[in-house]
Amino acid sequence: MSEVYEENDLERFLEFPDFKAGLTIYQTNDDLKFLEFEYSEKLGQKNLSLEERDRLEAEFLEKKKTALVPIYTMSFRPNQRKATISEALIAKMLNDTLRTWANHADRVKGINKYQYSLVSRNILSEKSLLEEDYFIATDMLRTTIERVSDDIRKLKQIPGAWAAKVGENSVSLQDLQFRMQDIERFKLSPLVGLIRQAGVSKERTYTMGYLRNRLFDLSLKEEAANANLSVYKNTLNQYIHRTQGALTTPDGTLSTTAVKQGVSTNVPVMIPQFSASFLDSLIQMAQENSAMLFRQEISEKVISAGLDKVKIDMDRKYYQELYNRITADHVKDNEFAIYQESTLERIRRSHKEVYNALMQTIDEANAIYLGLSKYNLNPESVLYTLTKPIAVESRKLISRRKAINYFIATSIFSISAIVLGILVFGSIAVLGREKKRIGTYSSVPSEETGRNS
Repeated sequence: MSEVYEENDLERFLEFPDFKAGLTIYQTNDDLKFLEFEYSEKLGQKNLSLEERDRLEAEFLEKKKTALVPIYTMSFRPNQRKATISEALIAKMLNDTLRTWANHADRVKGINKYQYSLVSRNILSEKSLLEEDYFIATDMLRTTIERVSDDIRKLKQIPGAWAAKVGENSVSLQDLQFRMQDIERFKLSPLVGLIRQAGVSKERTYTMGYLRNRLFDLSLKEEAANANLSVYKNTLNQYIHRTQGALTTPDGTLSTTAVKQGVSTNVPVMIPQFSASFLDSLIQMAQENSAMLFRQEISEKVISAGLDKVKIDMDRKYYQELYNRITADHVKDNEFAIYQESTLERIRRSHKEVYNALMQTIDEANAIYLGLSKYNLNPESVLYTLTKPIAVESRKLISRRKAINYFIATSIFSISAIVLGILVFGSIAVLGREKKRIGTYSSVPSEETGRNS
């Protein structure tokens, strides 16, 4: 809204709080209203059976899914007391609001991209590799290879990822995965062996401190993995033991419930019959399903903790071997001086080759990610569609002077009507009394009439 306010220079007409207060968005869906009205009448009938009511409810829910179209109405009502905005500017402002929202949703919130966080070139710089010690630079490359490989595995879960290819050579995700494996096997591993064999180091004390810190960190992670693994195993064992105890009698034989469930036998679980205990059978089946899900969840956690422990053990052995090698220092200074320059040149060249291959893989992985988002999520299509053209309705406000005049005229008319009504009502009342009095006089007999009688 602030971008639209500044772009259209609306400060000439009104302040930003007034602009926000004048803009309103509300949801409208006439089809859903008609659908609810239709089925409210059908379901309101008193002679419906249970089957007919269930059928109508299911039919309503099914039609409601198709009727739930996100239709909204956006309106702007400016404060006319402060300024008058032209109709063309209001129409442009509303269109700019939708356009800016769509660009923000696409560019900032990534509405047209899969919600995956991939590494970029900023994860590693070539300058840092040149400044760090050879051991540390090699370890940085190894860590980057692991992160890029994780991103490739995540991208392979996207539908259609196996067919996505980029570049002139049509590189696929499978190619990138094999490239990472080859770099680690044929580039990085020989490089680590060369550094270990030559025992080269820019600053041996700093490198030893780095390796000791890595070993300490891995030892803490190993203790945590062992603790988690022990907790999960004990929880699973106790749950299984408790379940088996509930299915056996004190004398060690299977209980009636266990026999019905087919525990420790080949008897399949029987379908419960419709009887008085049918509800109890349903509850029992739900509990058995919940118990199965619980055992499955604990088993998955046991496997995950075990895999974490294996990876930590491998990393710890790797750093321990490097630390032992650098502390042994079997290479003599005069022997190392003979091939020091050629060894250092080969280490630098290998670092550069691995770095370039990593940056190329990161670019290609991100290109495949953008391509999958483009073809699967259709970012080229618009995020909104105008169902009706913008309509401008002008309503002139009554000035204070005219309002006072209208009030005075209305008051005079009301008072005149009241006075006229009173006069008319009074005339009718007087006329009625006169008629009554004349009728009374005509009903009295005269003396002559009486004597004749």
